[in-house]
Amino acid sequence: MPAPAPDGPAPDATVIRYGRPRLVGAVARLVLLTAAAVALLLLSAQVPDGWILVALGVLGLVLGPATAVRGLRERRWRTAFDATGFWLLNGKGAAVVRWDSLEAVGVYWSQGEEGAAHATLELCPAQEITWPDPVLQQIVRKAEPIEPGRPRMRYRLDITAGRRAHEEAAERWAPAHLWFGPVRQEPGYAGKPPLLFAAVDAPDSVVAFRGRGHFRAGLLILLGMALVAAGVVHLLLPAGRDGALDTVRTGAAALLAAAAAALLVRLFGRILPKRRRVVTVAAAGVLCDHGDGSPPALIPWETLAAVGIHRYGTEWTLELCPREEVDRDDPALWLFVRDEQPHRPGLPRLRYRFDIHPAEARHAVAAACRRRVPRLWYGGHGHHGDAGAPDRKGHRRRLRASREGHGPAVGQRDG
Repeated sequence: MPAPAPDGPAPDATVIRYGRPRLVGAVARLVLLTAAAVALLLLSAQVPDGWILVALGVLGLVLGPATAVRGLRERRWRTAFDATGFWLLNGKGAAVVRWDSLEAVGVYWSQGEEGAAHATLELCPAQEITWPDPVLQQIVRKAEPIEPGRPRMRYRLDITAGRRAHEEAAERWAPAHLWFGPVRQEPGYAGKPPLLFAAVDAPDSVVAFRGRGHFRAGLLILLGMALVAAGVVHLLLPAGRDGALDTVRTGAAALLAAAAAALLVRLFGRILPKRRRVVTVAAAGVLCDHGDGSPPALIPWETLAAVGIHRYGTEWTLELCPREEVDRDDPALWLFVRDEQPHRPGLPRLRYRFDIHPAEARHAVAAACRRRVPRLWYGGHGHHGDAGAPDRKGHRRRLRASREGHGPAVGQRDG
């Protein structure tokens, strides 16, 4: 597996300023969107009912920096090729993929239906990538192996903006028996990065979720939502109430304000009980302390069949798959039970799902799980949609049935 090098590229290396064209494109997008947004805001003051132009202008001011973030972040990136291997320098560190750790090197390219070209540098390791260097982790991708039975993980760098320079440098420096040249692919082949975790030292116990920080972050989000809702309501309110249109706008503003208030209250009710919660990955298992004076709940490692980390959009979760069926209405743990397709045939559908917050804690959580139960660890998986929510309606229904004597005893804890 490629390892970080103590020094940089050799003096005779071919160095390419990878980040320059990306920076130029990012600045161009930022300037164009910002200029368009300012023009819309100025125009809104000269036309009646200019609130639509104001909304579009604000959207442009938000999208401008958002679309330029990646180019600005990669502005210091450089790539280099020498006798040792391929180097990636991101302004904070340098890492090398050595030629003697690879079994193939080449360029993939595709042509879209509208003529847009895409090209990537492909570096195929001889061994699976498990704990890549933090610098190289950004370019790891999962792809079809070059031959059946070979590793699926590889290093893939987008070289669309500098294909010729990278292709010539790779052909010059890569050993002849590794170079397979440019190969055309179907559009969309590049894919998304897999979920990989940095190799960090894991202490005896790792906090996967700390409710205080989650609560503060939630409050900031709710505050932002409230400000946006207040601004939209203000724009909807008419200057007078003389015509039918003004009446309609007043009614729409009132309905929007009521709906926004109800949503904010509901969301606040969801994050409030989490403010004291702490979830810890410990030697004996995963410990959940609700911070309400009750004993912490422990899920022992020996009761589990698989452990992993999932990503749902911006959310990260710790997945615990039990060996046997669990009590979905356990007073201390029902909030974390999810009913989903089993990780593998023969396992129960019910599993435990704990949020990981802050997101950076996922690396330490992964290291702790691999250290404690390496045989159970199945890695990370990305998913579309959200992480789901507890079965509150079903829990209340079963709780009501148990109180009426129509079902088994069910405990309760506010969520």
